[in-house]
Amino acid sequence: MKIVNAIVCCLVVGGCCLITACEDDDSTHRYGYCELRPNIVTNEDGEVDESILDIGGKIRMREKLEHNGHLEMNITIHGLDPTLADGQVYLTPHQLGDLSEVCQSLGGAFQNTEDQIDVLVDEDGNFDTELVTDDWTLVGPHALIGRSFVLHRCVPGSNNCEDRISCCIIGLVNDQFW
Repeated sequence: MKIVNAIVCCLVVGGCCLITACEDDDSTHRYGYCELRPNIVTNEDGEVDESILDIGGKIRMREKLEHNGHLEMNITIHGLDPTLADGQVYLTPHQLGDLSEVCQSLGGAFQNTEDQIDVLVDEDGNFDTELVTDDWTLVGPHALIGRSFVLHRCVPGSNNCEDRISCCIIGLVNDQFW
């Protein structure tokens, strides 16, 4: 059997992407989805950073099929430390979709490290935003599908923003996630 022009979707179960067939609910858009989970790794003392255990969220993406570009994004994040100041948390796409070492195995930033979304944490520890970008697409040369998003926390008073506190793998989904 030969399958031509098949679209494969991702069914998100427990933060993992299970390959499934897409239902052609919306023939005008392509959809992506990413469900943030805390980066549960131990420090050098063997302890888990309990301040990140409640972090979660969803990143919904949509673009028109007729051309690549104008990626619409709806981002909701909860469980953040409300004392984090502006500029201390940001979200950025990373090169890989490898969760073998939780968020540590996702490679470096995808494309330009300036392509980041500043996360402004409200008094309840939440962040909600909608944006449109031409920097990324779901498929094509700047494709996000199969890559990841990483939520970084910066060390106050320094330029050290290597702390990966949450992450998710970006999958192609049907319109039920939008």
